[in-house]
Amino acid sequence: MNATNRVVNRIVLVLMALVLGVGGAILLLYGIGPAWAQPLRAEIEGAAAAGSGLFGDAAVALPDGREVPMAALAAAGAGAVIIVLAVVFFATRGGGRSSTVLSVRDAGGVTSADASIVRAVVDAELQGRSDVIAAHTDVHVVRGETVVRIRVRPRRGADLAGVLVAAGTAIDEWAALCGTRMPVLLHFGEHRLVDRLRSGTRVR
Repeated sequence: MNATNRVVNRIVLVLMALVLGVGGAILLLYGIGPAWAQPLRAEIEGAAAAGSGLFGDAAVALPDGREVPMAALAAAGAGAVIIVLAVVFFATRGGGRSSTVLSVRDAGGVTSADASIVRAVVDAELQGRSDVIAAHTDVHVVRGETVVRIRVRPRRGADLAGVLVAAGTAIDEWAALCGTRMPVLLHFGEHRLVDRLRSGTRVR
């Protein structure tokens, strides 16, 4: 779980990786200038010449006597902006799944509670219901804040209000146990194909 949708995160990451990878490879080949890359270099210079209308004949002289068109420098500047945006994007992502649900620091040190504790408290309450196929609790860190996520797959026709009450009861038990309350995300999942093969009667 992240501050933004997981699919959006992956799309942005793939696009950034493609842009940075292709751009970096092109700049590397242009700078090194191997013989087999001359056609590519000619294409780059042709594209730079086509865009030089915006900058006229302005160019920057290099120590070896070559000149770099301002259009090429503008493209490099655009690449730098993309890199900065990528760094900002990565820096603002949530920390993802965490194995620690609670951490308290005092003069004597740090006391931490494992995520399996809240998982045991919440899952036991929900999985004991006959109208719940499965329940799973995990912990995530979103922008520095610990969030408990509860995923429930109810049976068709389940008493959703009753499931909500059971989840609330479990969270209240956890809050009383740890002495604090934290954000909770309750997610009702869709039925899977194998769920139709499961019996509605639980063995207790």
